Amino acid sequence: MKKSLVLALVLMLLFALARCGKDSKNEVTTNENSMVDIYYPNGNSVVKSDEKYQIKQPDSVSYSVEELMACIMNKLDSSIEYNTYLIDADNNVTLQFVCNDAYDREYFLLAKASVVETLFQIDAINSVNIKVFDKAGTSIGDNLYLRDSFYFYDYEDEFNMVKVDLYYPDFGGTSLVKEEKDIYLQPNITVEESIVNILSEAGALPEGTKVNRVSVNGDICYVDFNDKFNEEVEGVKSEVVVYSVVNSITSLSKINNVQITINGEDVKLYRETVDISKPLQFNSEILK
Repeated sequence: MKKSLVLALVLMLLFALARCGKDSKNEVTTNENSMVDIYYPNGNSVVKSDEKYQIKQPDSVSYSVEELMACIMNKLDSSIEYNTYLIDADNNVTLQFVCNDAYDREYFLLAKASVVETLFQIDAINSVNIKVFDKAGTSIGDNLYLRDSFYFYDYEDEFNMVKVDLYYPDFGGTSLVKEEKDIYLQPNITVEESIVNILSEAGALPEGTKVNRVSVNGDICYVDFNDKFNEEVEGVKSEVVVYSVVNSITSLSKINNVQITINGEDVKLYRETVDISKPLQFNSEILK
C-alpha cells in the first residue's frame, strides 16, 4: 500500500512537471526592455508609431540595429536607401545611406533624426555616425550624434525655426548685449553651429573663425574651433569674445555649459587671459 502511494505521488509529480514544461514552452513572454518606439518623418516633424515594437533579439546590439533599421526604412520614401552599418567594440554605430538626386534635404534631416532617436533606445549604443553618399559614391554628409545631441524637431516650430538669445560685444568691446533672433535651421548644421556662424559673421569672433565640430553630451556643448579663433578681435576684450559664444549657446534650454577647444586640443588660457580649460557657464556679470 505504501509503495503504491509513493508511486502514485511520483507519477503525479512527473505529470505536473511535464505539464508545467509544456505550458512554459508555449508561453509568449514580453520583455519591457525590448519594447521600443519606431520614429519616422511626418510632415515637418518626427513622430513615433502608434504601437511599440518588440525587438526579437534584444541581447544582440547588431541584430537589434538590423531589426530597427528595417522598421524605419519601411517608413521612409524611396529617395533614401540604407546601405550598410558597422559597430565597433565600444558599440559606436556607423550607418551608410545613399540618396538619389530627388531627395529632399529637409526630409532627410528628419529621417536622420528618426534613425538616431530610434536607435538610442538601445542602451548599449554610445554614438551614431551617419554617412551619406550620392549615387556616384561621393560623400555628401558625415555627422556624429551622441545620446543627448539636439535635433531640430525638439523645437516646437513648424517652420524649422529656433528662437535664441544671441550675445554680441557692445561698441566699447567690454560688455555683451542681448539680441533675440530667429534661426532658420539648415540641413546638416546644428543649432549650436548656426549660432557660432552668426556670431562670426557679425564680427563678434575673430575673422576666419570656423567650427570644426560640435557635439552635446548631457547639458554640456563641446565646440571645437579652428586656430583662427585664437586671434584677436580688435577693440574687444578676450573675455567678451569667449562669453559671446558661451552665453549665446547656453541660451538653449538644455545647455548649461560650453567647453571650448581649438583644433581638437584642450587650451588652458584663451589668448593668455581667459581660463577655458573647463566647461563654462552663462556669465551675467559681463552683460551691459
